[in-house]
Amino acid sequence: MSDKKRLTREEIRRAIQRIEHRRPKRITKERCQMNISMVAREAGISAASIHNTYPDHAQAIRAKAGNSDRSALNAARLERKRLAELLRLVRERLKAAEKDVARIASENARLVTGNSLLKARLKSHNVVSLIRRVSATGTQG
Repeated sequence: MSDKKRLTREEIRRAIQRIEHRRPKRITKERCQMNISMVAREAGISAASIHNTYPDHAQAIRAKAGNSDRSALNAARLERKRLAELLRLVRERLKAAEKDVARIASENARLVTGNSLLKARLKSHNVVSLIRRVSATGTQG
């Protein structure tokens, strides 16, 4: 390992300690948070350097920040998938219910029209039905 890399590793380690003890040198105390971006700024390097060149330090920073738990991320991802599937099913049920409502509204409109026609026939005395009714005995009358 080169001297420069070794010195950078040591500076990252010291930056982590300074942030843990809330005694930063390069960042303000208000911004003193344990994350890769702030550690990089405190160490005087880029965050990409920590991610790409020092992944062990990146993992340590995530662990100290409480963000290293992959199972929590996986659980959240599974929950999103479950909710997306539930949403898809609910949308399908909504579409079916909307079709039922349209069918029922159409049937209701037909029945209302037929009902008003029958009421009009009852009210008018000069309308004669041309269709003969079949009585219960089966004879026309």
